[in-house]
Amino acid sequence: MIGQEFGHCEYKNTAEQLVSHAILGASPILMVETRLQAEVLRLRVRQQQLILRTNIMMEKQRLTLSLESLILTYYQKILKPKLGI
Repeated sequence: MIGQEFGHCEYKNTAEQLVSHAILGASPILMVETRLQAEVLRLRVRQQQLILRTNIMMEKQRLTLSLESLILTYYQKILKPKLGI
């Protein structure tokens, strides 16, 4: 254990004790920071997925409108005159 290695509870190794306490004290903070970084990364990936899904939906909508416009143009310029409407 770190504390035993550096003479924990003995006043002769105060610098070493401070180092061991700093390491032990920082460990939970680093673990929390790592979890937060993982969560931020997960959220960024999710954000990119949503952006991609939105872009795909918008492109489908644009293509649908283009197809509808093409059908309407075909009807007005080709079918209507042929049918005499």
